[in-house]
Amino acid sequence: MHRVRRIWILVPLLLVFMSGTVRAEAPAVALFLPGDLKSAYWKTVRTIAEAAARDFGITLYAFHGDGTRKTMMAQVLESFQRKPAPQYLILTNAESSAVNAIKIAKARGAKVFLYHSGLSRKEQATFFGPRQRLPPWIGGIFPDHLQAGAFLGKYLTQYTLREKSTQIRGAVGMIALAGPKTDVASNEMLDGLMRYAASDNRLTVMHQLRTDGTSTDARAQMGALFRKKTPAFVIWSTSDRMAQGAARATYDQGQVPGIATIIGSAGWSPVTRRMIEDGWSSIAVGGGLADAAMALAMVYDYHNGVDFKDLGLLFKSQLASLHAGNVNQIGTLLAYPNWDNVDFRRFSRVATGAKAPYRFGLVPMIKAAQGK
Repeated sequence: MHRVRRIWILVPLLLVFMSGTVRAEAPAVALFLPGDLKSAYWKTVRTIAEAAARDFGITLYAFHGDGTRKTMMAQVLESFQRKPAPQYLILTNAESSAVNAIKIAKARGAKVFLYHSGLSRKEQATFFGPRQRLPPWIGGIFPDHLQAGAFLGKYLTQYTLREKSTQIRGAVGMIALAGPKTDVASNEMLDGLMRYAASDNRLTVMHQLRTDGTSTDARAQMGALFRKKTPAFVIWSTSDRMAQGAARATYDQGQVPGIATIIGSAGWSPVTRRMIEDGWSSIAVGGGLADAAMALAMVYDYHNGVDFKDLGLLFKSQLASLHAGNVNQIGTLLAYPNWDNVDFRRFSRVATGAKAPYRFGLVPMIKAAQGK
């Protein structure tokens, strides 16, 4: 690893003789995470990104928020007080905050790369895509939330019909737990579920509950629904924290999650791993944990003059599922990874000299973190 870095130190010197200019290698980047430090998911996203930043020599400023636009805007402004000031912002569209953040970045001469959640449909109709009406926005990488929502709905329907066939009379009744209406990712997942439900008469979404995204609110709303004696016992959730709240609400009723209720959610984290291992949850769809790290690789390439626009400007991270059949293998890797074992430079076109498309995927990174 040290030898590789010494070789790359020579690159700017070669450029001096070739063109008379020096290309900077390692920019300063601000990363914004909409979840606080209590969120196992967002702590893992940050840990992976920090390991990638070390490999690229990037100065990384990480900001944990609370998912609100007010906090995001305050943190964006705060980031520009750091020395050196960030040249790139990597952020989500929490509470539709991205457009304002991009405008602030433009005034500061910085670029923006979005991850996890992109612009809403309404925002896209006004601003279109990257490098159009919002020029500082250079690209983005997101999970396919529509596909994830539909896949999760299909899996839970089939699982319920297989495991609880004697309890089902007619269609599977489902409860959908989603975040606030300002949560673009949650909205897209819910849209995917409803599209799937419209195509499968074996499934009926009986309740759509909008929460503030926390385990506490999900627990309270699910508890109220259980007390009304809803016949639905299959719970679809857009996050691990809300799924955990639903499981606790099940226990509050003197019932056992995984037996009295069937739960599935989006988001891989230590929380979802434990829930699946304990039998509380049937499945977690995910793969976006490494998106911020991949964003750093693409920003690093862009900063060094290797633009990714030949491959596109918006990218989808690979969808994967965690369930009882693979939790002992993948879940164990997720539980105790050493992300410094991953050489993130091999995901960079600059570092490898490759022109091939980027390789997005969390599972290969997890295995590499375990030295496999």
